[in-house]
Parts: sequence; structure tokens; C-alpha cells
Amino acid sequence: MPRTHLPRGALTGSGRAHPPPSPAPATASAMKPFLRQQLERYPIRLQELDFFLQQPEVATDIDRLRALTREHAEVSEVAGLYGRYRSLEAQLAGAREMLADPD
Repeated sequence: MPRTHLPRGALTGSGRAHPPPSPAPATASAMKPFLRQQLERYPIRLQELDFFLQQPEVATDIDRLRALTREHAEVSEVAGLYGRYRSLEAQLAGAREMLADPD
């Protein structure tokens, strides 16, 4: 008998329910400090990769060039997403300040 995917909260064959998904955190500081620290390193690494890719000796080493450009693409994507997250986090903090202001 093939196994089918059950939605959260549905009863399994044993009669137990899957736990419902946990709600999204309500605070802007919901990110764990360790994760934030790791993500803060991505823009720095991106600058390093930009520097390395500008070096003439890298252009002559195809394997190194390929590895650096691959890493640059990955780091660039994460750094961009984290920058967007920080921007939205700041907007949320501003909106909360306005909401809390009685005037």
C-alpha cells in the first residue's frame, strides 16, 4: 500500500495527530544570534571574493577561477537575501514604533 502525505493535524493510521506547524515568530529579534553572526560574514566574504576575482593570476588558473565564481554566486545570493531580511526587519521595527506611539 503506497504511503500518502497527510496534511498537518490529520490523523495517522495509528490515530495520532501530526503536530500543527508552529506559527512564525512575532518579534524581529527571532533569529538566533549564532545564525545572525554567520550571515553577517557573507557581505565580508563577498568583498574578499570580488578582490580575488580581480587578481590577474586567477584569470590564468581556470580551476581556481571556476571555484571562486561558483562561491561568489552562492555567497552573493545569500548576502542579498540577508540584506533584504535586514531591510524588512528595520521596516517592521519602524512600523511597531508607529503602532506603539499614541499620537
